[in-house]
Amino acid sequence: PELAAALKRAVLALGVAGATRPSVRPPPFEDTAAPFSGVPGGIDGDTFAQLEALMGARSPQLVWLVERFLSAAQSGMAEIDGALAAANAEVLHATAHVLTASAGMLGARRLSGLYRDVMEAALRGDLATCSQRAELVRAELAVVAAWLKGWVAAR
Repeated sequence: PELAAALKRAVLALGVAGATRPSVRPPPFEDTAAPFSGVPGGIDGDTFAQLEALMGARSPQLVWLVERFLSAAQSGMAEIDGALAAANAEVLHATAHVLTASAGMLGARRLSGLYRDVMEAALRGDLATCSQRAELVRAELAVVAAWLKGWVAAR
């Protein structure tokens, strides 16, 4: 129940960030895929496995959700960079807030924690910490994105 609620919040949050919902319901599928292996240290494999169990390891909806996260995270990084350049703590906070929940829902706990650090520093107006954490976000996002892209490719 807790994971399902988090998933619903993340999908809605991604929708606010520009995601569109599929207009056509995907066809039924037979889920025979095994969970993807090789989970890097920054991703909680148990959380991701629960998500696969909830939605189905080959679920088109889960693939869509992962792809939307990847897109939102990439554009979010650009928004963070722009907000840092403009010294805009409000945009930093808003962007990091959306991505904190989305990353956490996918089990990317380290990335979620780094986004949370950016969000909290932005609330304090501490742009130096935001900048420092943004570089850590960029590095962790590269690891998470590579793994998620491999997961999508294996579907």
